[in-house]
Amino acid sequence: MTNVLLSVDSVSAGYGRESIIVDCSLEIPDGGMVGIVGRNGAGKTTLVSAISGRLPTSTGRVLLDNSRIDTLPAHRRSNLGISHVPQGREVFASLTVAENLRVATRGGDENFVFQLFPRLAERRTQKAGTLSGGEQQMLAIARAILSKPRLIILDEPSLGLAPLVVERLFASIEQLRRETQVAMLLVEQQTRWMWESGLLDLVYVLEQGRIVGSGHPSAMSEADVASTYLGQGGLAT
Repeated sequence: MTNVLLSVDSVSAGYGRESIIVDCSLEIPDGGMVGIVGRNGAGKTTLVSAISGRLPTSTGRVLLDNSRIDTLPAHRRSNLGISHVPQGREVFASLTVAENLRVATRGGDENFVFQLFPRLAERRTQKAGTLSGGEQQMLAIARAILSKPRLIILDEPSLGLAPLVVERLFASIEQLRRETQVAMLLVEQQTRWMWESGLLDLVYVLEQGRIVGSGHPSAMSEADVASTYLGQGGLAT
């Protein structure tokens, strides 16, 4: 049986007194890949922010290696191996690509990230703020890798990117998944890739702040998820 790296137990969280997610539970296997899907506004970003510590929980527990971490701030969770790549990328715009990577590294393999993202190698001396959106996303993921995480959280990595750029980005994520043992939690509107890649161990469906379904992608087709849980219009493809 695969060990559970991170467990979310009946977590609720939100902004002020308003709860956006309610009583959410999920598990991420050690070295596994888990996806979260749902409509816009379902609470996906709130859920992953509660896991990484960017947002406090109001109820429930978050456990890493069966030890509670929900009382720890985000930087402490990062030190324990949780790396969050949020929407918006969050690179240091005034620093070069090389400087951004140097700030992030905790002994990770810089050559590996340049092999994973060749465009970054070509732009080592370029300021991050002048990179394209796709290149900034590559840099944000590369910084996460160099922190030597046990879990990488990717929140909508394809958001706002051109289809060709998305294709290249997903190819790099597939390579990262196949060549490392790092666990991954992926929030993504491009759900077709989740099913077609064959890389995910589990998919959780979030609807109006609650997890309403879960399972291995082979046991729950994308079409079934859309029609059963999300109604007319379904998931983005």
